[in-house]
Amino acid sequence: MTIRKHKLLVRVVSPLGMMGGFLLLPFILWVAVAVVGLPRPGGDSTSGVVMTLIAIAIFFTLVYGGGRLAVALFQWRVLAECPHCGLAALGLRFVTVNRGTYRCRACGYVDPTSARDQPNGVAPTQAL
Repeated sequence: MTIRKHKLLVRVVSPLGMMGGFLLLPFILWVAVAVVGLPRPGGDSTSGVVMTLIAIAIFFTLVYGGGRLAVALFQWRVLAECPHCGLAALGLRFVTVNRGTYRCRACGYVDPTSARDQPNGVAPTQAL
């Protein structure tokens, strides 16, 4: 698989993982309220307000974490082909929250097209 196709699939997989995390929220809140016996979010008491704040924090954690987990699992199973050595060992390595570089796990090649994704326009050159 080429780097271009891999980038496209990562951009598809990430929102799908976010949606999966979002869809887990009702199940987790049901487990917290019905099974564990925690107070219902949005109740009139102080514990209901605290549970609402916890539910909001769980929401953002599940959405962000779902996207990152989906990309990590995708990276574990699907690698791009390295143009330098020809092996399917090129993986996306996140440098910041939104930016990453493609690095070959076999030969250490860094994709030069990743440089435009970097804040200073230069791709890092250190090997894995």
